[in-house]
Amino acid sequence: MRQERVNTNVKGLALALVLFVAIIAYAVPALTTGNAFWFWPAVGVNPSQIVTYRDGVSIVHRPGTPGYKLLAPLISKALTQVSGLDDSGFSDNTLREIRAKGRAVEVYYSEAITIPTSFRTIQPNQILIPLDDKYEQWAVAYTGNDGKYWAQGLRIRPAYDEIKAAFFTIEPASK
Repeated sequence: MRQERVNTNVKGLALALVLFVAIIAYAVPALTTGNAFWFWPAVGVNPSQIVTYRDGVSIVHRPGTPGYKLLAPLISKALTQVSGLDDSGFSDNTLREIRAKGRAVEVYYSEAITIPTSFRTIQPNQILIPLDDKYEQWAVAYTGNDGKYWAQGLRIRPAYDEIKAAFFTIEPASK
């Protein structure tokens, strides 16, 4: 009886395995985040305005103003470097207190944005970054829509430190 020799294509098998792993490595985050471009480090939308709160005084920074030019790129950078979720949150009373007495940056977008992460995030149209010392340990940006913020925050350190440093270079308006 004659035995047939089985030809194996090792290169083809290796190529197929590498392609399979690459497809899985792309597809799993794309499906879990709902964002086909989860790997692209860009938000793609500039804020329509940025409001800074400092000890009871709020300043609206619109595109073209010095405060906007300073903060907008740092906020975009922070959103492309999210390192995880934080379970902290705040109440409506805390939000009022932050705006009335605290230090914070609140960012508004004219449309919902997609934050490039390897995990699912809801698409916000506003972001609040509290800068008071009691929030510094978390270094979190809270996201929300239409005046309401969600419970989980996005961890944004080291960009948080840059935003805080820039915040203190902006001249406060007089009361």
